[in-house]
Amino acid sequence: MKTKETTADYDRYTCAKDLSMLDYPWRQNMRKDIESGAFVKFVSANASAKQFVVVNLDKFGVNFKVTNLGCGVQKIEAIKDDA
Repeated sequence: MKTKETTADYDRYTCAKDLSMLDYPWRQNMRKDIESGAFVKFVSANASAKQFVVVNLDKFGVNFKVTNLGCGVQKIEAIKDDA
């Protein structure tokens, strides 16, 4: 099975220390990945980035699970339908 190519920088907001607003190109690219089905997983301690990803996964009807990795870090994974 060929996976779709992602456009977002998945390492951009992994750290909670980045307190700046989420930049527009990153948000657009992440939204594009989610909508196209290219999104697989995102690991972050940044609350704003995690909220953005979860809201958009829900908006586009993508099933997902969140795993707490400790110290405020969570992994958000899309659940792919095998059917």
